[in-house]
Amino acid sequence: MTHTAKYHLDRSYLSESFDQAVRYGSKWKRVELAIGTAFIVGGLALWVYSGGELFLPWMLVLLGVIEVFSSRIKKFFWLRKQLGSKHAGSEVTLTFDDDGVRTAGRFGNSVIAWAGIERLVETPKGLLIWPQKGIYYYLPKSILDDGAVSFIRQKVYDGSLQAAG
Repeated sequence: MTHTAKYHLDRSYLSESFDQAVRYGSKWKRVELAIGTAFIVGGLALWVYSGGELFLPWMLVLLGVIEVFSSRIKKFFWLRKQLGSKHAGSEVTLTFDDDGVRTAGRFGNSVIAWAGIERLVETPKGLLIWPQKGIYYYLPKSILDDGAVSFIRQKVYDGSLQAAG
């Protein structure tokens, strides 16, 4: 059985891809929020304790705010980099078959075996597929039918069990 998905590397796709990867794929998002909140609370507590005379508490609050909003800051620079690359605006075709995931784009083709996929995360808006750390495919549900989602889920989990066994 074969399923195909096509998408364009435009601003809306890349923005949604980043948001979904940060929200559902990042293991450190909660830690970033906790550290940022601790800086803010600690800075305010130090400011109250010092009677409002020290400069350090405001530096801690500023660091906390930056930490809390760091994903927005990272998104801005990441989008700028992606939209400035030679791949911006190109169409990518992913074909899912029994052998693996075939990628075809303007600058090349590749094949990833199902056993080579490290992680699959289902989000409310689509699928995140990690063939290796730091690289992921985001597939919005709008470009996949239910049969394709089931097929991918089955192949990823069967492939990872075979690779582990």
